[in-house]
Amino acid sequence: QSSEDAQDAVKEGIMPANKVLAIGNGVDDAKFNPSKYRESISENRKSVGIPENARVVGIIARMVKEKGYQELLEASIHLAERHPDFYLLVVGGKLASDHDQAIDDILEKARVKMGNRLVEVGFRSDTPMLLSLMDIFCLPSYREGLPRTIIEAMMMAKPVVATDIRGCREEVVHGKTGLLVPCKDSLQLELALEQILMDSQKAERMGAEGQRIANELFIESKVVQLQIDTI
Repeated sequence: QSSEDAQDAVKEGIMPANKVLAIGNGVDDAKFNPSKYRESISENRKSVGIPENARVVGIIARMVKEKGYQELLEASIHLAERHPDFYLLVVGGKLASDHDQAIDDILEKARVKMGNRLVEVGFRSDTPMLLSLMDIFCLPSYREGLPRTIIEAMMMAKPVVATDIRGCREEVVHGKTGLLVPCKDSLQLELALEQILMDSQKAERMGAEGQRIANELFIESKVVQLQIDTI
């Protein structure tokens, strides 16, 4: 899916360049349309236990270590200590096939330290609505392909904080649509989140630029058509 993977396939001699295609990724721009949710953010926040004026960081991912939950929860505990209006919205859970228990301790610590400011809603199908509740989308993964959730967040005009890994850095333009941080570094993640949370104008600019880029590069129908035309 990612251009870096395509480049590596050629570099490692898996396939010649003329037989390699980076297919990309995309989402339905009609479904992920922020204008549909602007008038109901307050009501929808209330429905999941988040106050209207809270500062909300959100993640949508399986609750396993490789998605960066250890670092995000550590950062969130510290942010919650400094900012009484800070909330973390966690969308996702563990599958029966997930055997990674490494986040259990930090998750329990976050539950105790943050109380109702750690909002866990489990697996959900109303992703666009949940994204609309967030001020920042965060995906501090250890590895990715070309993550769809970042594209969905960009479509919803949300600034993104993600790790500087393949896939994520193909979507997030550092300093323009969000911030990229080193992998497995909770302090840098904390500082990046706080930088955007404390500057609403910067957050709005980043979100708008992310939405523009997503509509240029990551609309599902365009991505599929490009594959059809190329093949």
